[in-house]
Amino acid sequence: LCGVKANSQTSLDAHLHGSRHARAVLLLLNGEYVDEREEEEDEEDKDKGQVKHRSLVCELCCAKTHSQVEMSAHLKGKRHAKRQQEQQQRQQRQQQQQQQQQQQQAHKKQQQQQQQQQQRHRQQQNQRQQKQQQQWLPKKIQQPQQQLQQLQQQEEQQQQQ
Repeated sequence: LCGVKANSQTSLDAHLHGSRHARAVLLLLNGEYVDEREEEEDEEDKDKGQVKHRSLVCELCCAKTHSQVEMSAHLKGKRHAKRQQEQQQRQQRQQQQQQQQQQQQAHKKQQQQQQQQQQRHRQQQNQRQQKQQQQWLPKKIQQPQQQLQQLQQQEEQQQQQ
């Protein structure tokens, strides 16, 4: 409709929600839209000495008319209404797909966060277990050493006797 070429969906969305596009749509719906590209061609042809009739174009249907009456009739027609409805349905599907993708991404992020939390919890448990083992091990080692020392002392006492 506006002859805008977008490199990304974001750029296209920005244009579609902009004032220039809204103005063009209003003009089109009122039957007053003139394809600026056609207008430029007309001016170029006038410069060459040729007169060309201005055309009105419905970009949605690829329909070209030569009068506002014809364009108004086209805009009120079944074919145009059907194409508008199809376009709206396409846009709704795209929005639904985008919402689904966003929900999937949010769900995936939530799962990753849960996995990270579980991993941290397991690490903390492992650290506690290792600390307990480290505290327990010296006691187990100290007990036999004390027993060995007692035995050695008893043997020494027996030898002295």
